[in-house]
Amino acid sequence: MLIEKVPWCTHESGVYTIHVQHSGLRFATGGIDSEVKVWAMAPLLDARKERTGPLLLATLTDHSSTVNTVRFSKDGRYLASGADDRMICIFEHKPGPGGSTLGATSANVENWKTRLVLRGHSNNVVDLGWSPDDSLLASCSLDNTVCIWDPATGQRVRVLDYHTSFVKGLAWDPVGSYLATQSEDKSVVIWRCDDWSVQARIVGPYNRLVTSTFFMRMSWSPDGTSLATGNSYQGSSHAAVVVQRGKWSEAKEHLLISGHQGCVVSTAFNPRLFHLPKKGGAEGEVEPGLSSVFAMGSQDKKVSVWASAQHSALMVGKGFFRNQVTDLAWSPDGYTLLAASSDGTVACFQYSPAELGKPHSQEELESLFEELYGTRQAGRAGGKRLFAESADQLALEAAAAATSPRGGGMNGGLAPLPPGAALPAAAAAAARLAPASQQATAAQQAAVERTLQPSAKQNLDALSARLSGRMGGGAAGEVQLGFDAPAAVEGAPAAAAGRKRVAPEPVGQAATRPTSAGLMPPPPPRPSGDQQDGKRARLEPTPVGSRPAGVAPAAGRGAAAAAAGQPGGVAGGGLAVAARPHIVLRRPEVPAEVVADLGTPPLLFEDPAAPAAAAAAARCRTLRIINRERGGGSAAGGSAGAKIQADVECLEGGTAAWTDRLQGAAVAACGTHNFAAVALADGQLMLYSRAGRHLAAPLKLGAGIAKLSCDAAWRLLALTSSGSVRLFDVEALRSLLNASLAPLLEEEGVTVLDARLSRQGVPLITLSNSRAYVWSAELEGWACVADETFAASQFVPFMSLPGQGEIAEAQARALRAAIPRSALPALQLRLGAAQQAAASRAHLEASLSTALALQSPQEYRRWLLAYARFLAEQADAGRLAELCSSLLGVDSSGGGDGDSEMGDAAGGGPPAWRPEVLGLPKRELLREVLKEMSRNRSLQRTTQTYLDALSELERAAQLAELLAAAQRAAAAAAGGSGGAAAEPAAPQPAAA
Repeated sequence: MLIEKVPWCTHESGVYTIHVQHSGLRFATGGIDSEVKVWAMAPLLDARKERTGPLLLATLTDHSSTVNTVRFSKDGRYLASGADDRMICIFEHKPGPGGSTLGATSANVENWKTRLVLRGHSNNVVDLGWSPDDSLLASCSLDNTVCIWDPATGQRVRVLDYHTSFVKGLAWDPVGSYLATQSEDKSVVIWRCDDWSVQARIVGPYNRLVTSTFFMRMSWSPDGTSLATGNSYQGSSHAAVVVQRGKWSEAKEHLLISGHQGCVVSTAFNPRLFHLPKKGGAEGEVEPGLSSVFAMGSQDKKVSVWASAQHSALMVGKGFFRNQVTDLAWSPDGYTLLAASSDGTVACFQYSPAELGKPHSQEELESLFEELYGTRQAGRAGGKRLFAESADQLALEAAAAATSPRGGGMNGGLAPLPPGAALPAAAAAAARLAPASQQATAAQQAAVERTLQPSAKQNLDALSARLSGRMGGGAAGEVQLGFDAPAAVEGAPAAAAGRKRVAPEPVGQAATRPTSAGLMPPPPPRPSGDQQDGKRARLEPTPVGSRPAGVAPAAGRGAAAAAAGQPGGVAGGGLAVAARPHIVLRRPEVPAEVVADLGTPPLLFEDPAAPAAAAAAARCRTLRIINRERGGGSAAGGSAGAKIQADVECLEGGTAAWTDRLQGAAVAACGTHNFAAVALADGQLMLYSRAGRHLAAPLKLGAGIAKLSCDAAWRLLALTSSGSVRLFDVEALRSLLNASLAPLLEEEGVTVLDARLSRQGVPLITLSNSRAYVWSAELEGWACVADETFAASQFVPFMSLPGQGEIAEAQARALRAAIPRSALPALQLRLGAAQQAAASRAHLEASLSTALALQSPQEYRRWLLAYARFLAEQADAGRLAELCSSLLGVDSSGGGDGDSEMGDAAGGGPPAWRPEVLGLPKRELLREVLKEMSRNRSLQRTTQTYLDALSELERAAQLAELLAAAQRAAAAAAGGSGGAAAEPAAPQPAAA
């Protein structure tokens, strides 16, 4: 055995945690200095490499307090850490060199980026653990709870609050059936992973549990038959307890291992089973049976190593530390043990095959699992499992596995089906379920790490592809899910916010299982500077002549966008005055100048010799209006505009295209390359053609105009100070809408933040009370798009991000207006899981109806799939059945005459049912909904019912089409034969 202290692996004041990557390339540590450090494993195994290769690969400084635990995922690509700051950070290893981080003394060698920041605990995070397939992450805390997270989305799946005191340790069963947790309430709880119920509560060995420990680190044996826990007593000696699987409460089956003079705070099973060296045998001779090996660390500053087949310790190490042992970690090959201490150092214990023997082979482990659990695959057996009851269910699951969100947004897009994903038994059903274009094969990427290769072999877990597929980046860039994440400037490119999209490091196969939250945009980064309170800055209207020093008047392309607080401007939208970011429903102030961008008119014939950029700039049109007193001089702000005239000038490439003079003060303007509109202070609306002609006489709207907005389809929206919303078709010169905002402004102090046209030309109003409304033409009323209750939804879009959709953008604007980001986590923590689910469901249903009001088929499909996926996760069979029935067109839930239902279906469904919604075939949407339902096998009978009904309807439609074709052919044949019989008779009179 080779034992050494690692002089170059240290943390100031203490190392509290250590873990070795499953590939054996790296190990990570964390400590009191609030830092997570990633180290090279090769120099630890071979001292000669200390001089040739890097030692410290990365220093991660995201935490602000003591780091208590670090754990690599099974695929090695992700590193999770928990700290006293109540945060859980998930770091991702990216290709390419690292950079400098805040607080680090030197640049990182490797590129580790913060992928997720998880918040949900109200006290220190003490321990973490990845599930066997990396699909879940468990965390325990001094807030007495255990949280289960989906590391792909950052969503908190479940909160386990059974313990009554601090929870200081946890461990996942390698079979995938149980999660064990240990608490200061003197108990160890075994949780079932299928429904998170309590399988057993073990209290006997822990009656004399010591509460003055930092940790109670637990560990399962690699075959899942034993659970090692610390903090127990045997007589007057501190001990560890090894609990046998399935014999949780049988005290006679508990194995107590004593000998330490201090509390055992850490246990760690060797990841390999060994054929131990045979006592008295020849060199290299081993025992035939397999034995587990485990280590214990104690407050007495000692480390001991034990084997289940022997009654005495294999090794007791003392004198290596000046303070207690805090954590233990084995290398993947099982021959190296690392121990961390609160004295700030790490010790390395290297065994030889002559001391531990021969490790198990893969065939031996698979045979052992088959004998114990009936399967040869670890992490899949044991516990209650749901099996597919039909080939159709397998086909749906295969099709659903090929569905992954694109761009981090909520779109439910279909990804190519990877090779081998469709099962042979379900090939026919899969073929009828999805078009061939959705079953294209995708190239598989191979993962090869060529740096820092240690003596231990790489063991990349194929299941890591689930995280790589979901967390590898998207069009929205790398966005942390924590609301205190680093700030990003809205509207700025990803590179400007300090985030660059980098292709993910390929590992394993892309077999993803996204959740409903993965269909939605991620929550926002934290604001910085004077915006940290999360409130939207409110600027009062500034009269002309009182502009703050250093602020130039709005002018040029995009000036109105800057005035409205909209980055980059809104294509074809109305332009606001620079001093009026909020629409106040009162007579508007008179600005000195109003500028509107009219866009660039299209060219009928392009000049190939002229540069495209120069040609576009030369054709760019801007409407500029200057308010002057009629006697000369500048206008005074604050007047009603009665003695002011407005000089209107349309500039094209800097040259005046046309001019006009209006008797009155201009307060707003907008336009496109087809027309321009100018609003006067007295409530008159002027409409101009492209050439400057008056399209209509001045239109008096009855009150001052607070906002104008338009789009490229000749639609013009006008909001008056009396709360009237007018919508016009400028091309046809007719009114489309005359509605009032009075029902929306009944609450005292509520103002209008924004009024605009949607992409489909529907009025969209955002208020200051975190609510937004859209006009529903069918219902002739204002439909709510967002309200304050949506803040509790897991789909809350608290920040406008690229590609998230118009509805999510409107909701983000409304919520930001009244709810600080810093208050959102506390708001969600106050709500139970049931309340959060209800808020999420209401949010999705409102967004779905809003998509109908906006007449947006893309948004409707996205929100429909997100809603279906959420209901599937909640196992809400009732609502799913109702949703499927509405898309199918018949009631397939049972009851009624099946023949009559199918007869109606053959004729197109019930009389009130329409086969399309917003141009989308409902039964094609039903196919996609069934895919989402197939993700939860507890719903497979409901899924199968509607899949069978859909197949019957398709067969009935095909038969009806064949029958109609046959009737047409028969009619044509009958007509042809009649004509042939009449033709010989026609010439007879002529012949006669």
